[in-house]
Amino acid sequence: LDVFDAASGAFIHVRTHPKALPPIRTLKVDSRHRIWIGTAEDGLFRMDELPEQLPTGSPAAIQVEQYSAGQIIDTSVSAIAEDRLGRIWVGTAAGISRIEADLSTITQYPPQKNANGIVSKARVQDIELDANGTLWVATDREGLFVFQENENQFVAVGQQQDRNRS
Repeated sequence: LDVFDAASGAFIHVRTHPKALPPIRTLKVDSRHRIWIGTAEDGLFRMDELPEQLPTGSPAAIQVEQYSAGQIIDTSVSAIAEDRLGRIWVGTAAGISRIEADLSTITQYPPQKNANGIVSKARVQDIELDANGTLWVATDREGLFVFQENENQFVAVGQQQDRNRS
């Protein structure tokens, strides 16, 4: 991981401990200044705030926490977002994991069955929050989903519109 140092106008390579980071697919800096790093095969990594002064000359060694199989729903991470409560939403090839702001709990949202009773094979492509704090999820095969906080579930946008009519 390389970090731009505005003071020197150069990139500084940041070494991570206990292991080097695999190729990075996506990243997010949250409201607590933690850096969340999503990878294609090795899960999610969390790096606490970088020190204000990065050493020059030899690479800095920064501690990272890895979230892997058994912690998050899948290790192929494609999207990361933070909601208004500070929770981290992690989109993967096999569903979504939500990490509480205090890091105490991880909730899994596996793929749902569609109207025909078939479990979705959709991969999360993106997760975004709108100005109202509504969580939206784009998938590659099943379209757009919205998170219904009061029901603690994701609903396909077409199904959500049908529910509003009844």
